[in-house]
Amino acid sequence: MQKNFPEGFLWGVATAAHQVEGGNDNCDTWAEEWAEGSPYVDKSGEAIDHYRRFRDDIALIASLGLKAYRFSVEWARVEPREGEFSAEALAHYRAVVDACVEHGLEPVVTLHHFTSPQWLMPLGGWRGERTPMLFARYVEQVMPALGPAVRRVVTLNECNIGVLLQNMFASLGFVPPIGVDVKSWRAPGWRNSAAKACGTDAATYCAFQMAGDERGVATISAAHVAARAVIRRVAPQVQVGLALALSQPQVAPGGEAQAAKMWHGNFRQWLPAIEGDDFFALQNYTREIYGPEGQVPPPPGSESTGARYEFAPQAIASVARRVAHELKLPILITENGYCGDDDARRIAFIQQALAGLHAAIDDGVPLIGYTYWTAFDNFEWVFGYAMRFGLVAVDRATQQRSPKPSAQVLGAIARANALPDGILIEPQPGTSQELAMDHVYTPPAAEPGTVFTNVRIFDGSGSAPFAAELRVDGRRITAIGASVSHDNARVIDGQGGVLMPGLTEAHAHLTWPTSVEKFVPGMSLPPEELTLTAARNARILLDHGFTSAYSAGALGKRIEPALKEMIDSGGMPGPRLVASSVEREPPSDGTLLDPGKVDEHGAGPANVAAFVKGCSDIGAKAVKFLISGESALKPGASLELLYTDEELMAAGLAAREHDVWLTGHAHAAAAVKIGVKAGFRVLYHCTYADEEALDLLESVKDSIFIAPSIGIIQATLDATPPPHFDMTHMKQDAALVLETQKKLVPELRRRGLRLLPGGDYGFPFNPNGRNARDLALWVEHFGYTPAEALHAATALGGQIMGMGDELGQLKPGYLADLLLVDGDPTANVAILQNKHHLKAIMKDGRFHKAPH
Repeated sequence: MQKNFPEGFLWGVATAAHQVEGGNDNCDTWAEEWAEGSPYVDKSGEAIDHYRRFRDDIALIASLGLKAYRFSVEWARVEPREGEFSAEALAHYRAVVDACVEHGLEPVVTLHHFTSPQWLMPLGGWRGERTPMLFARYVEQVMPALGPAVRRVVTLNECNIGVLLQNMFASLGFVPPIGVDVKSWRAPGWRNSAAKACGTDAATYCAFQMAGDERGVATISAAHVAARAVIRRVAPQVQVGLALALSQPQVAPGGEAQAAKMWHGNFRQWLPAIEGDDFFALQNYTREIYGPEGQVPPPPGSESTGARYEFAPQAIASVARRVAHELKLPILITENGYCGDDDARRIAFIQQALAGLHAAIDDGVPLIGYTYWTAFDNFEWVFGYAMRFGLVAVDRATQQRSPKPSAQVLGAIARANALPDGILIEPQPGTSQELAMDHVYTPPAAEPGTVFTNVRIFDGSGSAPFAAELRVDGRRITAIGASVSHDNARVIDGQGGVLMPGLTEAHAHLTWPTSVEKFVPGMSLPPEELTLTAARNARILLDHGFTSAYSAGALGKRIEPALKEMIDSGGMPGPRLVASSVEREPPSDGTLLDPGKVDEHGAGPANVAAFVKGCSDIGAKAVKFLISGESALKPGASLELLYTDEELMAAGLAAREHDVWLTGHAHAAAAVKIGVKAGFRVLYHCTYADEEALDLLESVKDSIFIAPSIGIIQATLDATPPPHFDMTHMKQDAALVLETQKKLVPELRRRGLRLLPGGDYGFPFNPNGRNARDLALWVEHFGYTPAEALHAATALGGQIMGMGDELGQLKPGYLADLLLVDGDPTANVAILQNKHHLKAIMKDGRFHKAPH
C-alpha cells in the first residue's frame, strides 16, 4: 500500500547560481577561489554551464516527473556595480522562470545563495550598516522582472551558516568551512588576497558565510525583513520565507544544555526575523550529538557520507517536528540530500527521509514540499567538484548530463505523489536521545550598557553642543535623545561636561621616540627599545584622547603592523591604527633629528613597485613616500623632488593592485602635482602648492586628504635648543612655512579639500602626547572656530581612517569612541591639551579611562 502525500505537495530539486552557472567572476567567492594560496581545491570556472544550458536542464528536470525547480538569482550578475542593474541578467532570470512554466515546474526562487557582489565587501559585506538597504534595493529590481509566475521566494539561503561555522571553529579565530585543512585556513595570505581583489582589506571583508557574530546575525535578519517588506509591496502575491540549515539535536548524558544552546543559535534566535513570513524553508542533512562539553562524534559503526558527516536520513523528520512545535508556519524542505558515489545509498537516503516525513505529516506537521539537494553534481564550494550530491551526473569535459537511478526513483515518487509501501525507517545507531522539545536555552543576560546623562553632546558635525543622553551597548552607540533607556546599564553623570567623539591624529609617528613621558635627545634607539617606545607612545596617544591614528611612517618595517595586531587583539592599549612601514628614502644629513635611511631601496619603477608590495605583504596599510625633501633638515630640500614621475606612477599602480594607501610628504608644488596624478590618498604639508597644484587638488577633493602639519612648525619656532645644537636654519624655514600655510590652508578649505590636524609629533621639541595642540593652532593661525577644528579631528578623522560611516561622529550605530570632557572644547579647544580634563575615554565601547 502506498504512503500518499497531500494533494499539491511540491516535489522538486534545488541548485544555487554560483554552483552551476559558471563564469560568476564578479562575486566574492570567485575572489576567494583565485586568491593567492586559496584553500579551494578547484575553481568554479564554467561550473556545469547552467547559465547557457538552463533550458535543456529544466526540460530534463521536468522529464524526471518533478514539479518544482528551486534556483537562485545571482546578485553579482544583476547588480555588477553598486546602483547599476543589468537588464541582460534580469532578462535571463525571467527566461529561467518562463522555462519552468513551459515545462510545468513551479519556480521557487532564492534571492541570495551565499555569494555577493565584490563591491559589497568594501562596505563591510554582511556586517555592513548599508547592506540590508542595498539587498532590499536589489530585491526591488528582481521581483518585478521575474514576473507573476513566481509564487514562493526564499530571501536568503541558510541565514545561519555563519553561526554554524563560527561555533564549530571559534577556537581558530576565523571561520573555515567544514572539513577543510585547518592549517591552510589559518594562513592569512589568501584572505588578504581575496579582500584586496574585492577592493578592501581582511578586517572589512565579510562574506555571507562569515557573518556569524551578533552584528552579522543582526545584519542578515534586517536584510530579510527589509526584503520581505519590498516583496509585500512590489509582488504581494508572492509567499516569502527564509532558509535555515538545522541539524537534528540529540544528547548524550549531560548534553542537554549544549544541544539547547546549539538549537538556540541555529534556530530560535532567528524567530524575530521569521515572524511575519508565509512559510519556513528547512534544510537538513544530518544529526549532531552533544555531551556536557559540546558536540561529540557519531557512535561507532555509523556510516559517513562523502561530505564527511553522518548518514542520517532520519534527521529531517525529527527536525521538521521540532520546527513545527515552535513555529506555526507551513514548512518547505528546500534542501536534503546524500553526498557520495554510491547511488544505492542515495536512494536509501531519499526513501528513508521521505518515509519519516510522511509519518510527520500524518502527525500534523504542515509540510508542503520537498526539493532535493541537488539536481546536478556541481561545484561544492571549497571542496570543488569532488563532493557529489546530484541526481544527475555531469561529465565536465563534455558537459553531458546523465540521470542516475536515484533520479528515476525520486521522479516516480513525485509522479505518484506517494511513497511505495514497505520502506522501513532504520533506527539511528547509538544510544543518544532527542533533545526534549521543552528544553530551552536561555542566553546569558546582555552585558550592561553605558548611559551618559547630564552631558552636552558635540556630535562631530561641527554644530554646537546640545543637551541629551547617550547610550552605548557593546561596541556601538545605540541611542541619543532627551531620555534614553537606563535598563541594564551603568549610568554616568557627566556633571554638565561635553561628550564628544574621540580624536584622530592624521600624521602619527609612533616610533618617533620622544613623548611627554620621556625625552630622547635624538631619533635613534636600539630595535628592542624602539619597539617598546612605540607601544608606550600608542598608549600615550590614547591617554590624551586620540582614539585613532593614521601613520605617516615608522622607523622599523614591522613595528607598526605588529603593534596594530596587538592593539586590535586587546593585548595592549592604543588607538585604532592605520599602520605604516618605513618611510622610503628619507633625506639624510646626519643630524640628531634626522630619521635616517632605515632601509636602502633601489631606484626605478620596478623597485618602487616592489617596495609598495613589500609593505602590503607585511601588513602595512599606509605606504609613505617623501616625494620632496625637507628644508628643516637640509636647506632648500623642500623644493627638491626625490622621485621621477615614472617611479611614483608605478607606486600608484602597485598601491591599487595591493590595496594600500599612498601617503606623501610633499612641500613642493611639483610634488603635490605628481602625488595627485599618482593617486596618493594623503598628502602632508603641500606648502608651496601653486595654482595648478591647487586646481589638481580640488579636482580630487573627494578622494584625497591633506594634513598641513602645523604642530612641528610651531614647535620649531618655540624650541630652545641646547647650545651644541644649532636650529637657526630650521627656525628660518619654519617661519617661512608658517606664513605660507596661513594663506594656503584657508584657500584649500575654500576649495572644499578635507583638511585634518596632525603635527609630526615625536621629535625632542615636539613630543608625542602634545598632539591636541594642533587644534588650538588651527584656531590661532588658520581661522577655524574650535568646533570646526574639532570636526576636522573627529568626523574627518573617521573618513581618513576609512571608517567614515561608523566612526568619528556620535550617532546611533556608530562605534563608541568617546571623550567626556570637563569643560567645553567648542568654546576653548585648548583644554584638550590637558589630559586631566578628559574625565572618561572610551574606545570601541570599553573604557580606557573610566570616570570616577
